Amino acid sequence: IRYSRRAIALVFGFSTFSGLLMAEGIVSCTDLDWCVSRKNMAFIDRELEVHIEDPDPRLIYRLRPGSNAVFPLEASSGTFKVKVNSHGHRGPERPAIKGPGVFRIVVLGGSNVYGEGLSETETWPAQLEALLNRGSSVRFEVWNLGVDGYNNLQLCVLGQEAIERFEPDLVIFS
Repeated sequence: IRYSRRAIALVFGFSTFSGLLMAEGIVSCTDLDWCVSRKNMAFIDRELEVHIEDPDPRLIYRLRPGSNAVFPLEASSGTFKVKVNSHGHRGPERPAIKGPGVFRIVVLGGSNVYGEGLSETETWPAQLEALLNRGSSVRFEVWNLGVDGYNNLQLCVLGQEAIERFEPDLVIFS
């Protein structure tokens, strides 16, 4: 029996799709992706003083609210300071309820937002806030919700939490 190329391609495509769908179902039902990811989180050997385990299995860990620590720079003899506010984010202490005339920006990301190896004012969210407020009649708040080592799912969970708690006018996902 001879089969047309179209029939073979159709059977091959359907088989591939079915196999991928089954694999996704297995991973989703068993949390296999998190079992592997949990063991490989980048924060495990760095800056433990400012991290805490999170009961949400999707987040695994977060920044420890109210923590402060000074860490050595790996490439030089200098240090950098990490200060975490009461909301569990790097940046100045601010009320959760936005004041009148404030344009609030929440920045989500991994180490590039968090500012791995940088002190507070050196992070790009802090520099963005200073730049936006220079000569502006509007007061801007740029909240640094970066967490070193976070993946996209963790950032989405943290972002949803931030939208509900802090009512930002703009969310930047980096």
